[in-house]
Amino acid sequence: PAFLISAVRCYCLGLGLAVGEAEAIAPDGADQKSWSRSTGLCLCTADGFLCEKNYGGVMQNFADFTENLKFVPPEKNFYIGDDVAAAIEVYKNGGKSCKYRAGTEDNGYGSVVRMIPVAIYLGEIDFLECELGHQEMKIIHDTVRIINNHSFSIVACSIYVTIGRLLLGGFSTDQSIYEAIKLVSRYYSGSPVYRSALLELRDLYNMDIFRLLPEAAIFGSENSVRTVEAAIWCLINSENYEDCVRMAKKLGGASDVVCSAAGGLAGLCYGFEGIPEGWIRRLKSQREIKEVSKKMAERFK
Repeated sequence: PAFLISAVRCYCLGLGLAVGEAEAIAPDGADQKSWSRSTGLCLCTADGFLCEKNYGGVMQNFADFTENLKFVPPEKNFYIGDDVAAAIEVYKNGGKSCKYRAGTEDNGYGSVVRMIPVAIYLGEIDFLECELGHQEMKIIHDTVRIINNHSFSIVACSIYVTIGRLLLGGFSTDQSIYEAIKLVSRYYSGSPVYRSALLELRDLYNMDIFRLLPEAAIFGSENSVRTVEAAIWCLINSENYEDCVRMAKKLGGASDVVCSAAGGLAGLCYGFEGIPEGWIRRLKSQREIKEVSKKMAERFK
């Protein structure tokens, strides 16, 4: 039973991400829709690190993604992104450092969706008043730093993963978001390095006000904090998976990433049965998601 539950959770994360991304990038009314690089790189992370516990395996998968079309749908061939491409070159030349992005509007927003499997790897948080451990946070940091070392990206990914872990623990959407922000803020509060990133989160500190912000105030930019904010806003202002993803798509900007981020969390909230059957039926290349989900779930045996 534990294996089955885990497999379903993994599949909901992967399928939620892929369906969200496919709905964002495909024309409305298309008979079939395909996921793109966000889902592909998420599968690379899951397969390379979560199954093998090897950061080098992630980078090798990223390289195979571009060169050998690993985890690329048969009909797709897309650009991987400047930050990932630069990191692959460093890796191929024997280096280990990531490409550091200093700009506040260019700080690895794609890293957010690549972190979705880390919530499964670290496991659920099923009690409140806990503290985030240094070892589990190091796993988040090291996974982000495969590509990007910006404090905004690290804090945003920490919040995203922690929300996922609380949802896995059975907490409500509102409680998971509230507790995640509280836990992550407390963890980083003593570090000057992350002060500016925490200040960027100021809109999230009062969820009652944040929930009521108009759509025009929410946008998906190349800023990881804004991406997480957009995903959270869609999640708390919708009552089902479909509405959450449609809301993310309407925001514009980097809608593929925002739809992926919102869809991943919504997949955990509403489960497999919450994803519209027609959307699943239209999604091509599901075999890869099922195979990686099964591998991820095996660690819970």
